[in-house]
Order: sequence, then C-alpha cells, then structure tokens
Amino acid sequence: MLVRHPNQGKGAALRAGFQWALELDFDAVVTLDGDGQHDPAAIPAFLAARLVAGDALVIGCRDFRRMPPVRRLANSLGGRAFSWAVGREIPDNQSGYRLVDRRLMVALLASHEAGFAFEVEMITTCIRGGWPMAWVPIPTIYAGEPSHIRPAAHLGSFVRVVRDARRSVRLPLP
Repeated sequence: MLVRHPNQGKGAALRAGFQWALELDFDAVVTLDGDGQHDPAAIPAFLAARLVAGDALVIGCRDFRRMPPVRRLANSLGGRAFSWAVGREIPDNQSGYRLVDRRLMVALLASHEAGFAFEVEMITTCIRGGWPMAWVPIPTIYAGEPSHIRPAAHLGSFVRVVRDARRSVRLPLP
C-alpha cells in the first residue's frame, strides 16, 4: 500500500505514515530512507531484535568508516554531541532505517518537528518514555550520490535539537 503525502518534510511524512499504521492497528513499522542506502534484506534483523527484548525502537547502525569523509565527520561529531545530551551512548542517531513500535508511534504524533530532527526527537521520546532501544548493524551503501545536507541550516537545527534533547530527557512524558 502506498500513502501519498505532500512534501512537508521527513518528520511530517513519518507522522502521516505512523497515523496510517495506527489506524490499521499495526503493532510496529519499519522505516527506510528512499535514497537506496538501506537494504530491505536487513528487515529480519530488526524483527529479531524487537522479539528478543521487546524494543520500542530498533535503529540500524551504519559503519561510519565506510561513509564519505564529510558524512563521517558530521555523523561522528553529531553522535557524540547527542550522546552527551541524552546521557547515554547513541551509536547512530541519524540512521533512517528503524523499527518503531505502536507506543512510540502514538507518542510521536504530538511532535511538531517536520524535518530530519524528527528522528532525533524519536530517540529522546523513547528515552523519556523509559522504553527499550536496540541497534542492529546494517550495510552502509553509498553510490557516490550527493548529500542532501545543507551544513549551515542543518547545524543550526541540530544544535537546537541537542539542546532540546538535553532538557527533555529530564522531563516525563505527558
């Protein structure tokens, strides 16, 4: 099934997909970025991780050593800053390959993040909810395609998200 959604940002699109999945009474969804960097053959690893620990969020963890240098630097520095902000090691906060369970989908419907920051907010929401998270190794697939990252705009957004994450992990969910 295809859910059509106007281009209002990644977070808005994911929320629309979550709403659809909840209306159809799904227990969980798997999200993959549409840029060809995620191999659908890894989906069984996400399902297995969820079955073992009942994880609310399972994130595909990429091998940063296989990334183009600029992406590797941005992901490494961003990962360290975000891990500091939430007070625990977060191996890969920007991977778009995820399994999201029902309770987390419901909690994320209240989000106002429209863009890539939504995925970072997803992690802080999971932490605030006290729900388990897991990471599964995934292949890192880059075919020389250009990055959609706009350094100045994304840096400002990421600094805001890290600041908000630092504040929010101390607050209970409503």
